[in-house]
Amino acid sequence: PPPPGVTVEPLLVEELVLATAVGHRLSEGSGRLAVAELAGRPLISSAPAHPPRRGVESALAEAGATP
Repeated sequence: PPPPGVTVEPLLVEELVLATAVGHRLSEGSGRLAVAELAGRPLISSAPAHPPRRGVESALAEAGATP
């Protein structure tokens, strides 16, 4: 949380996508996945210092999952 007296407003919201083979179990369903469903699966991502990658890694860690 921000310190007292500081207001935080999102400037950008990025949509992330999952690329899988046609017919793969993760490609079926409602179009949204729980982060935990990615546990133990290979992850191809951007450079380690790239903010979206850090966000994905943080979300995985919060879900108790590692790629």
